Amino acid sequence: MKKYIFGFLTGICLLPIIDSITELIQTALKIPKGELSKKVLKLNNEIQDLQFALEPIDTHCIGFEAPSNKEYLDDENEEDHKNKIGF
Repeated sequence: MKKYIFGFLTGICLLPIIDSITELIQTALKIPKGELSKKVLKLNNEIQDLQFALEPIDTHCIGFEAPSNKEYLDDENEEDHKNKIGF
C-alpha cells in the first residue's frame, strides 16, 4: 500500500515539479545562445557592408535577371513575324 501511495504522489506532485525545473534550465540555456546569435548578426552585417563597398550590386532572382544597361533591339524584325502562321 505504501508503494501505491508513493507512486500516486510522485505522479501528481514530483513529475510537474521536475518538468518545471527542466523548463527553467532550458530557458537559462537559451540566453547565452541568444547572445551568440546577436554577435553573429553584427558580424554578418559588417561583412555585408564590406561586400557592398567592394562589389557593384547585381541583383538576380530565381529564373529572372534584372535588366542591364544594354539595349535590345527586338522590334527590328516585326514585319517578318506578322505574316507567319504557326511557330
